Amino acid sequence: MLVYGKFFAFVSSILCVVLHEMGHSFVGRKLGYKLNIITLMPYGAMLSGQNKMFSFDDEIKIAVAGPLVNVFLFAISLIIYFLFPIINVFAKVFAMCNIYTFCFNILPVYPMDGGRILLAMLSKKFSRKKSQKIVKVVGYCITTIFFVLFFVSFFYKLNYMLGINAMFMLIGLVDENRGNYYETLVTFDKFQPSKQKTIQIDGKTPIFLVYKNIVENNANKIVITNRNKPAKTISKNYVLKRIIELPIDTKIENI
Repeated sequence: MLVYGKFFAFVSSILCVVLHEMGHSFVGRKLGYKLNIITLMPYGAMLSGQNKMFSFDDEIKIAVAGPLVNVFLFAISLIIYFLFPIINVFAKVFAMCNIYTFCFNILPVYPMDGGRILLAMLSKKFSRKKSQKIVKVVGYCITTIFFVLFFVSFFYKLNYMLGINAMFMLIGLVDENRGNYYETLVTFDKFQPSKQKTIQIDGKTPIFLVYKNIVENNANKIVITNRNKPAKTISKNYVLKRIIELPIDTKIENI
């Protein structure tokens, strides 16, 4: 885009994918999951965390959040396009970037949003392993279609984006590390949701990060985990007291 002088399209594309991923992160936080790293790459952006997903309904909600952000931004672009003719050229470019980001991400190819939604829906009826196999078959079929269309474009008008998109989808399908990246972070007391809020922390976490997560999530209790299994529960007051007495890099499991 920069080589061809499309600077605004370049900036718009980056903005679209970052806001898209922030939509996932925002909803994830609200549902009690930690999605903390957005990685920008030549073919888009990826949001990452650590452990496995626990709720299929939550997986669908988080996956849908990204495309919905693009729908919202597209609507804003249309309003600007009609209300402010002087900048409608820029509004049109931004609208197109959001359309592309939306359409690409809702393809049912894992690990994109459409693939995650399909996987979560299938997981409600079949085992996770069988659902993953079905989603992979669907993903390979769609990727093959993109590769075929890319080669066909050689004989008409070359569309290099078809090839890039197909390559990105293929990388996502063969990379086993691009699995569920949601880490359970917050749970609520079913009987006293307004009073009791529990946060889950790995035992190797420094006490200052434990304190930070308590403040960010307004938690009352902290479950310390060892190898992803609950090992001990401590209170907010306990952490507030210890963080004054100990070095801030002290691991919570050593206290």
